[in-house]
Amino acid sequence: MKYHIVAFGVFLIDQLTKYLIAKKMVLGSRVVVIPGFADFVFVRNKGGVFGLFQSGGDIITVLSVATLFVVSFFYAYSIRNVGGYLSVGLALVMAGAFGNVLDRIRFDYVIDFIQLHIGNLFTWHTFNVADASIVIGAVMLVIYSFSYGKEREREKVDG
Repeated sequence: MKYHIVAFGVFLIDQLTKYLIAKKMVLGSRVVVIPGFADFVFVRNKGGVFGLFQSGGDIITVLSVATLFVVSFFYAYSIRNVGGYLSVGLALVMAGAFGNVLDRIRFDYVIDFIQLHIGNLFTWHTFNVADASIVIGAVMLVIYSFSYGKEREREKVDG
């Protein structure tokens, strides 16, 4: 149940922030949040991750839905059999994927608005809460896979 709360909470925060950005900002406008480091910039992303494949259209949506189903399957398995770190990572990936898939189905684009930069030297791609959740969850899954692999090797040596 606690993993569902994580997933639902991240999904709600994602959808609420996207709603507020779309309601309060004009497309392409900028609000400085932390001078020289972070801005809100309202962008409609028709492409995939980091704005790649802008002409992907329906293929991006189909791939996103397929990914959501696969992650949901592993999430359901993990909460019944493993729990912990793995389930939290999958909950974050699933919540983010669901938030972005919902945007694609409703609007045919994803609302992105967080832009990080180092002054005028470097600007990261504009993203949203769902994207951040997917990345954090994916990093957790990678860390889990390394620790699980070491645990399995210890079992082979010990047993």
